[in-house]
Amino acid sequence: MSKERPRLAFLRETYLPLFEKDVDKIEEAWHLVKLMPEATGHARARRALMIFEALVKADPDQETHKNTQTLLNWALRGAVQSSRLFYVTEDLKFFMRVRDKADFEGSCNIATYRSPEQLANVLAPYRSIFMRSTYMKECDEHYLESHGHDGARILFESSDFRILRLLSKEATKAYTRKMRCCLAYDRTHDDFEDYQDDLMMLQNGGGRRWLISFGQNQWRDENDIGVNINLPRVIGHKPVVLEVLRPYLHDAIVEFATVAMPDSMAQLVTLCMDMPILQDDFTHNIPHIIRSGNPKGVIDFIGNAGRIPDWRDAISTMDIVSIMDRLKGRKLVDLENIDGMTAVIDMHKDKAPHWQEGLKLWNKGQRRRKIPGLFLNP
Repeated sequence: MSKERPRLAFLRETYLPLFEKDVDKIEEAWHLVKLMPEATGHARARRALMIFEALVKADPDQETHKNTQTLLNWALRGAVQSSRLFYVTEDLKFFMRVRDKADFEGSCNIATYRSPEQLANVLAPYRSIFMRSTYMKECDEHYLESHGHDGARILFESSDFRILRLLSKEATKAYTRKMRCCLAYDRTHDDFEDYQDDLMMLQNGGGRRWLISFGQNQWRDENDIGVNINLPRVIGHKPVVLEVLRPYLHDAIVEFATVAMPDSMAQLVTLCMDMPILQDDFTHNIPHIIRSGNPKGVIDFIGNAGRIPDWRDAISTMDIVSIMDRLKGRKLVDLENIDGMTAVIDMHKDKAPHWQEGLKLWNKGQRRRKIPGLFLNP
């Protein structure tokens, strides 16, 4: 009998009952959509087993499963998310490579780490060892358009920064080597397809690398921990760099208005507020958003646009009337949208009084209409 079988049998016997008991709490952290019906008994056991087996497979040491117990303990603490499990696997691989190095300052015992985040933080300095300039030159020779290839394009280059537009999966994997990102890893899912519309790499003169995809609401460094970096601090308000990034950011804002992604919209508008040059040349997009955006996306956009004077002023009194007409209807969702838009207008009443005028004009043209149990009277 091979060594891992009794080990896995022990872990299964020990942990599956714990997973069954706390499966709801584990799933909440795991961020799983509940594909199985709420139930006790057999259904809970199936859900627990599904998570257990995913964690077993996530251990890069499939011979002896030395890391599996730690993964299981992390899950019981609610510290593992399914969407980032492959990051944990890659961190464990990296840990196994660097833990025996003389300059490794963390614990060599994986069980001492209380969460994946703690392990990632310990590994961060070793990931930030910059790639040699000779390696980047090799990538350029193999993938840049200026070298006769179609894998990457230089959007901007100076002594301080370079911005690459990554155009192929192969080029992306090469340029992101040793970065903590899905695009650098071998996976069954083709992650490049999710990012290919606006994937960029920002490089500085010191060898640092950042991946930027406004369409995916991500701007991350080599040690991606799932949180966006402070982009204004990295770029330092350099107008020429921001000019390159601006059209990509604007396209993402329009897209988020189309599909209604409020958190992403808010983060992009905050970037525009932090770096005013990013606000320029956007007002011509506003009529398109008002006409064709998803109703909730339009409401989210209006709410955020009210934070930027030029955008706020570009939305006229009659634009408000037009938006309210689009939202009008007899369904519950229409009433909720009207309530949402009314709340947004009220929120900005001091700085956008013309929006209030638009709401008053629209109200004058409406009859009070009773719907069973509900009233349309914004």
